[in-house]
Amino acid sequence: MDVVAPQPAAAGWSLLAVGLLALFPASEAVVAVIHRLISESVRPQHLPRLALLDGIPAAHRVLVVIPGMLDSTASAAELAHRLHLHYWPTPTRRRSLRC
Repeated sequence: MDVVAPQPAAAGWSLLAVGLLALFPASEAVVAVIHRLISESVRPQHLPRLALLDGIPAAHRVLVVIPGMLDSTASAAELAHRLHLHYWPTPTRRRSLRC
């Protein structure tokens, strides 16, 4: 019975393939460490608040859509309640809530 020794070229290609496959998880770990170091070394800054005394200008108004699953009357009532909780604290005169 003959024992076939692995070819040097085949071993090189398999080693290269394993190295390339290991490169992605290693790069993800490096990026995670860098993000962690940055987030711990930089202090957060508060953003300035906009004083829109006359409300939001018409050119800057947006429509906010909140997706929800309405599979029962109770879930529809819960979603409407949550929408009202987000709606009332908004300090804007020109707001509208349509349910």
